[in-house]
Amino acid sequence: MPRPAPLPRVAAVLVLRNEERFLREHLAWHRAVGVERFYAFLDRCTDATAQIVAGADDVEVRERDRGEEHAWMSAYQTERMDEALALAAADGFDWLLHVDADEFARGGGPGGDPAERDALPRLCARADRWASRLRTRGRRVDQVILRPSEAVPERGAVPGSWAERAWFQDGGALERDVLDPADGRVRRLDHLIGASRGKSLVRIVAGARAASAHHWTAADGSPLATRRDGLHHHYVVTDAAHWREKYRKFAEYPDHWQKGNAVQFPKQAWKEASTRLSDDEAAAYFERWVAADPALLVEGPHLVHDPTIRDFVRGLGLPPLRPAAA
Repeated sequence: MPRPAPLPRVAAVLVLRNEERFLREHLAWHRAVGVERFYAFLDRCTDATAQIVAGADDVEVRERDRGEEHAWMSAYQTERMDEALALAAADGFDWLLHVDADEFARGGGPGGDPAERDALPRLCARADRWASRLRTRGRRVDQVILRPSEAVPERGAVPGSWAERAWFQDGGALERDVLDPADGRVRRLDHLIGASRGKSLVRIVAGARAASAHHWTAADGSPLATRRDGLHHHYVVTDAAHWREKYRKFAEYPDHWQKGNAVQFPKQAWKEASTRLSDDEAAAYFERWVAADPALLVEGPHLVHDPTIRDFVRGLGLPPLRPAAA
C-alpha cells in the first residue's frame, strides 16, 4: 500500500509595528496549527515586539523601517511579502501564509481535535485535491483565500482581555449605529470594521507576487487559480486603548487609498478622532459607539459564538508580559 504524500510545509510572514498585545499568542497558535517558520519584519517597534520574537528558533527577524517612500502601508506590506516569499523558497517551504498579528488562521477542516481540524498543512493539501470544476480550469490551485471572521468588541469587557472575545461576525456584519466623531452624525455601520477580502496562503513555486495585503497574483499580474477555504479570526478592536492605539498608527497614512479612492467611514473618522480625543473621551466613545451591546449577541445568520481561540489562549497560561527594557 503506497504511503500517503507528506503534508506541505507552511511558513508565515509577519509585518509588525508594536504588536505585543497579540504576538505571543499569535505565534503559539500558528505553531500549533503547523507553521514551521515565521519571517518577521519589524517597523520602528517601541514596545515589547522585538523582545517577544528575539531568540525564537523558528522566527527569522529583519528590521525594516517603513520610510517616506511608503506613503501607503500597502506598498510597504507587499514589499515585505515578496521578500518573505523569496526567503521561504530558499528555505524549501511549500506555502506562505500572510496574516497580521491580530489575525489567527484556521484550516476549518473536518475532525474533532482543534489542532488537526485547523492544521494549515492539511488546508494546503486540500488545494491539491480540488477538482477542475472548482473554476480552476484544470490548473493547479496556487492560492487559498481565508474567510474573515471579525471579533465583536463588547461593552463592559475587561481591558486587555482580547482573547475572551468569542462572538464573531462571519459572512456578514452585525449592523448598528455609530457616531461619526468628525461631523456628529449617527451613521449605520453595515459592514465589517476590518477588511472583508480575507487573507491568503500562496504556493511558493507559483511564481507569484504580492498584489495587496490580501492576495497574490502571477508575476505578470494575471490571476492565480484560487480556492476559498478556511478562515481567519480578526481581532480588529478589542477595548478602548486598543482602538485608540490602532487608529493613531493609521493616522500616519493618507486619507485616500493608493488607487485614489477615499478612505471610507469609519476608518478615516476614527483616524482623525484618535489623535485629538483624550484617554477618557476615547474610552467613553468606544463604550458607547464602537463596542456592541451584549444583548445583541445572539446566534444568527452572520453572528457566531466560537470559543476556539479563547480556549487555546486560556490553556497557554502565559504570564503577564514584562515591559521592554528602556
